[in-house]
Amino acid sequence: MPLSYLSELATQPMPVRVTDPARLRLLHRLHATGQLVVRFHGDNDSRYAEVMEITPLGSKILRCVSTRNGLSPMPPATPTVPDWTA
Repeated sequence: MPLSYLSELATQPMPVRVTDPARLRLLHRLHATGQLVVRFHGDNDSRYAEVMEITPLGSKILRCVSTRNGLSPMPPATPTVPDWTA
């Protein structure tokens, strides 16, 4: 479930505001594992979060999952430079 939510977030313009308690729990997990940059706000009655960005680790995980599932992979977060010394 966290990976499908991460994939859903990847299709939305940032920042994304989230108020749903179940999705806030997913954001805590994705943030704790270094896949998202999230700002959490409020107390128990008025909690919300702002997803600021998907980290390079989160992007890498999305590429791996999409490739494994036969989907077209997402482009790398940053351009890769060939290693001409190899």
